[in-house]
Amino acid sequence: MWCWGDHTSGALGNGTSLGGAATAPVTAGLISDGLLGASGSQGGTLCGLNASQQAFCWGDNSVGGLGDGTTADSGSPVPVQGL
Repeated sequence: MWCWGDHTSGALGNGTSLGGAATAPVTAGLISDGLLGASGSQGGTLCGLNASQQAFCWGDNSVGGLGDGTTADSGSPVPVQGL
């Protein structure tokens, strides 16, 4: 999967959160079983499902949007808890 745009909270999913913007696509972090699809928002949180139907999210987590029980941003995909 490829991501580009705002990278202030790790929304590119490539394991970093360097800030700024990526004007060219970069490879997003690996998710076990591959990534079937992803959806994002202007808020900088992205989520996707793998082939096993497990949900992963990455990016801005200031209001708990990653679903991992924390409010820490993540530059790498983290599994959503409780699904």
